[in-house]
Amino acid sequence: MKLKKILFVSAAVAAMTGVMATGALAADITAEWNAETQSVVITGAEDKGDANTILVLATNEDGSVLTEVTESDIKQINEQSDAYTTVKVGDLPAGTYEVRVGGDGTVDSALFNVGSGDSPYYDDGTRKVGDANTDGGISITDVSAISTMISTNTYESKDAMEAADANDDGGVSVTDATAIANYLAGNVDEELQLGTKTLADKTNYVGANLE
Repeated sequence: MKLKKILFVSAAVAAMTGVMATGALAADITAEWNAETQSVVITGAEDKGDANTILVLATNEDGSVLTEVTESDIKQINEQSDAYTTVKVGDLPAGTYEVRVGGDGTVDSALFNVGSGDSPYYDDGTRKVGDANTDGGISITDVSAISTMISTNTYESKDAMEAADANDDGGVSVTDATAIANYLAGNVDEELQLGTKTLADKTNYVGANLE
């Protein structure tokens, strides 16, 4: 690796790691792996102008984000004007990865999953998102189950917790209960894909926010 590239990589990693250590996170973003193009598609990141820099990183074995980054952890580093929307990475083994978008003193960060291998966030990847009470379907009882989770802050299992995140925003809240109620009333939000989307199809994981 050329010296200029090494210095750029070192500076970018140090800057992004330092910013995250201070908690200077910016927008809530999502990242999704496109297997066909072998790219990470990023939604919700703030355009940092000419300073856009992206890092695609491995995660710890449990799927949590790295606090110290080595060269072998870096799967892609890029600096380009559209780095906050999509970046081509190339072939990645199945697993959980993190994308960081920085460049203006703040960092946008999100996890994404590649492949259908084991996930640190759920046990059964075939379970439907919205099936919070594990009965195999989506009904008003799932709304009640979510309400209980929120009020008691307890979860029957990882699968129940991830299934309760009906709007796939990485958390369990009243908005998830509302999403299910709307689905049952026939007000289908095609983007949420309730009724068909499985835990393996999720982009954001509640477990990631509990690390």
